[in-house]
Amino acid sequence: MPGPELAVPEVDEVESPHKRRVALAVSLIALFGGLLGYAAAASSANEEIGAREAQRAAITAMARQNAASVTFQENLDNHAEAFTVGRRRDQAATRELLLGVAEDRERAKAWDRAYRRLADVSPLTRADRNGRAAGPAGPVETLSADLFAGPHAGTLRQQAAQETAAAWGDKSDLYIAGITLLAVALALLGLSLTVAPGVRRHLVRPAAAITGLCLLGTFAVLAMPVPRTPERAISALARGDRAYSLRDFETALREYDAALRARADYAAAYQRRAQARILVDSPDRAQSSFVFSTARPASRRAAIADLERAIELGGGDYLTLTNQSGNYFHLEDYARAEDHARRAIELNPAPPIPWINLLLAVAGQGREAEAARVFDRLTRLIAGRHRAEERLELYASARTTLDTLARQSPERIALVRRLQGRLVRAEADSRAPAGTPPGNPSVTGFQVTAYGSSVEARMTAAGLPRNARLAWLVYHRADEGADWLELHQVSAFEAWDGRAGKHFFDWNCPVRGQYRVDLYAGERRVASDTTTRPEGPALTPYHDPIGGFRTCRPPAWKLAAAAPGEVRIRSADGREELAVRVTVLATPPTPARVGYALRRVLDRSAEGLSPSAALVEEGTARIGNLPAGRYRRVRLPGGDEGRVYAHVDTLGVLRTVVLRFPPARSAALSDMTLRLRFE
Repeated sequence: MPGPELAVPEVDEVESPHKRRVALAVSLIALFGGLLGYAAAASSANEEIGAREAQRAAITAMARQNAASVTFQENLDNHAEAFTVGRRRDQAATRELLLGVAEDRERAKAWDRAYRRLADVSPLTRADRNGRAAGPAGPVETLSADLFAGPHAGTLRQQAAQETAAAWGDKSDLYIAGITLLAVALALLGLSLTVAPGVRRHLVRPAAAITGLCLLGTFAVLAMPVPRTPERAISALARGDRAYSLRDFETALREYDAALRARADYAAAYQRRAQARILVDSPDRAQSSFVFSTARPASRRAAIADLERAIELGGGDYLTLTNQSGNYFHLEDYARAEDHARRAIELNPAPPIPWINLLLAVAGQGREAEAARVFDRLTRLIAGRHRAEERLELYASARTTLDTLARQSPERIALVRRLQGRLVRAEADSRAPAGTPPGNPSVTGFQVTAYGSSVEARMTAAGLPRNARLAWLVYHRADEGADWLELHQVSAFEAWDGRAGKHFFDWNCPVRGQYRVDLYAGERRVASDTTTRPEGPALTPYHDPIGGFRTCRPPAWKLAAAAPGEVRIRSADGREELAVRVTVLATPPTPARVGYALRRVLDRSAEGLSPSAALVEEGTARIGNLPAGRYRRVRLPGGDEGRVYAHVDTLGVLRTVVLRFPPARSAALSDMTLRLRFE
């Protein structure tokens, strides 16, 4: 008997066209994936090689830095010991020269023999024997730059190797991402074999698209350049950084240009060159070490272009963002200044400088409440900085740039003055905390004058109690249209002693421009005046920290002799000369001994000018910032004039100043003595 009739199910053909196409696609994708795997492995191997090079460079740089630190400290210690011997020799020689005591002559010879045995224990000692450096950096800074140049170059090599290794790592990651996507495509193709023909296209098409994207992406990754920094670019950048550390910004710019010629996409070189552009002609270059507030407009525009290029190349680090924020503020683009400042703060919220930029940006946009919040955070950060000089520069920089904001946006002047007053109060709390509240004084007749390197402010005050806390802020600008720059090393905070004025000394040897002095009683600016000093020839500062004196000299004048406590500065033709000597008398400075010493000093100094010098005038006179001392004017053979000044203070410190010049050529020496200041 026949059974029931059964339906025969549909069975796909084993060799259908779709299966053959899928098999071919799977084979090709597998081959493609294998190639990507090989490329990923090769990139990973290159990453490992770069990482090992970076590690090796880091270890080498660290070892060389440790060796440089030990050598630097050893040279400092050796120089300190040799310097002590040399200083005793110099003091004995100076006393013998000025007083003519035979015992001092023998002491000087003995100390000189001892010093000569120590003359080669340190490059610093050899530098002292050859005369103090006349450039912006002294022997200590030069020695430090020389010793640490090698370790710094090693650090740059480490950074370059890390950059190359990171680029290979990025390539490897992208290849692996491509392999992952190909696995997804294979899965979709496999699924297409299990569904009805009408559904297959919804799986096959995405698989094909993914594979196509992977192919295009692979070509893009292959075309991605791997940054490699040539050794000549690293060496040029290291030389530029050395010159920058010595404040030789012109040389630094040339070296950074050389680094960029060796590698056009060197982000670090763009970053460094931008800062050097700002400083090469900035009024800040001579007086600031931590923060720079002013720059020429053309230099700032060039710096902005360099920093934008550095950011494009992936160099958007904290320093770049901070500097660019300040640049945009000076372009009056307060929104972009705020954006860059906030990005810098996200990377590192501890340093105060981006907070200064943020304060300027929000104040420039008139957001006073937010400016107050930023101000509170800023002043806490400044107060937390450990170095006093850095705190002074930060306060002065904030007030200086707020002054710039008032010029750029006159509608913000009231807000600017309030913020400046609060900054004065914050700094006064740390510098003159013992003063009393100033109340509400009235100041009239406030007048500022400038002569030589000195600035004087005179006033008549009513209602101002003694010991009231006052702040005298001194500003300078080279041209009337330029931004004001607060001279933080000249400004003064004090408890008022009742005097009707204040004297300031600008050790930057100014020869042109305007001075402004703002007087603050508490947070309130009670007086302000501006004066223009007559323009004179360019001058170069000279500072002897051991002898404790400063002066200025024309650039063409030479240091005929320079040792701690002594300098002779001579004109190019040798006809004019300034000699300054500082030493300590060997005996207690009783009035009788001081009188004898001063007479001997005047006699010996005049004889040093010429044994046949003829006395013209004798008496008392002041020179520089010293009290009245003994003075003698003599006529020299040939018609030249000589002047000798000597002073002994209560501690027995003897200071002498000797001038020699033709009578018709006294202007340069008069200006130099006007700028002479003893500390």
